[in-house]
Amino acid sequence: MALFNPKTMLFFAAFLPQFLTSAGAPLPQGMMLGGLFVAIAARSDSLYALTLGTLAGRLGGTLPIGLGLLAAAGGPRGAKWSPRYRRQTASLARPVTTRLRPPRLAA
Repeated sequence: MALFNPKTMLFFAAFLPQFLTSAGAPLPQGMMLGGLFVAIAARSDSLYALTLGTLAGRLGGTLPIGLGLLAAAGGPRGAKWSPRYRRQTASLARPVTTRLRPPRLAA
């Protein structure tokens, strides 16, 4: 929740005006929409934290250890032991067979 982050302020300044009506004052409407955004973000962040806290409590230390191992291995796409990775890098390890020939001098 980077409320005082300059990028967040720029985002609010660019995004929120399209939802303001010309019938009322823009400042209270902008404050209300910004407060609504903060309330929704706080609720979703709290839901994520409570859900992961519950999962971590039930799974013990296996969840952080498993995620750490997955990150260390590079994730499912970056595993260096995968056949796809071997096929992609096998062509890089082949020696170059073309030879550079010296230019022929005109006689």
